[in-house]
Amino acid sequence: LFLHNRGPEALQQYGPEICIERKLSSAGKNGTSAFKVLDSNLRAVGHGMHTVRQIAERLNIHVDNPCVVLKQSAAKQFLNSAKERDKYRFFMQASKLGDFVDILRESHDNVENAWEQHRHTSDAFSVIQQQYDECKRNYDNLLSIQAQEKLIRFYVRSEHWMAYHRQQQKVQQLRNKLAVVQHRICVGRDTFDAKKNAL
Repeated sequence: LFLHNRGPEALQQYGPEICIERKLSSAGKNGTSAFKVLDSNLRAVGHGMHTVRQIAERLNIHVDNPCVVLKQSAAKQFLNSAKERDKYRFFMQASKLGDFVDILRESHDNVENAWEQHRHTSDAFSVIQQQYDECKRNYDNLLSIQAQEKLIRFYVRSEHWMAYHRQQQKVQQLRNKLAVVQHRICVGRDTFDAKKNAL
């Protein structure tokens, strides 16, 4: 099969013509076939059905469309059939409207599935939001408790320091009284010694 490869949409790596060669072999139970893609100089530049499909897509060739490639079986069926249904089927196949309907139906199903997943995700998000709010409340309560415990420890330390200062004041007062008593004792002893020596 030779394809003209010219114009602005030409595939430059193949040259002005593309040759697609298919070899049929009787090897195996049902036989096999192999594709080879040749450039304009008949040099092999690709192999396999994947390469052929890429070329067909790039050149916008719809092989399954009977208006592009009319097979003998399709032509015979179309010419020999007088039924409106067969002609309508041929029209739907040629205009690709049947494919568009299938694609539209598939797209509609995909949209429905996406909305269903979105609804499930929204429900799951609500549950996650509730769990997050509950965890945040617990965390805030924990922070509040820790702050209260810290404040309580501060008050306890303050109370201990106040008690210490009160005790220090009492001790100082006792020391002052003791100093007064000791001074009186010294004065009394000196007076006693002076009277004793006077006798």
